[in-house]
Amino acid sequence: MNAPTIKDVANAAGVSVATISRVLSNPDLVKPATKEHVLQIIKEMNYQPNVSCTSASDSDNKSCHCYCS
Repeated sequence: MNAPTIKDVANAAGVSVATISRVLSNPDLVKPATKEHVLQIIKEMNYQPNVSCTSASDSDNKSCHCYCS
């Protein structure tokens, strides 16, 4: 089975991809009950954010590189 994506987590939690992103990067913007629910789903699904995109988006150039073969 493939690793879950942020979209898979959002679908399982019944929230938007943006909400998942906020929980992970800016949790103070999310209601506590929603944050708890999302974090539980993330734990259950063993979701791991794509480090290459998260670290690239935190850099000064704000770009994300995707490599396809």
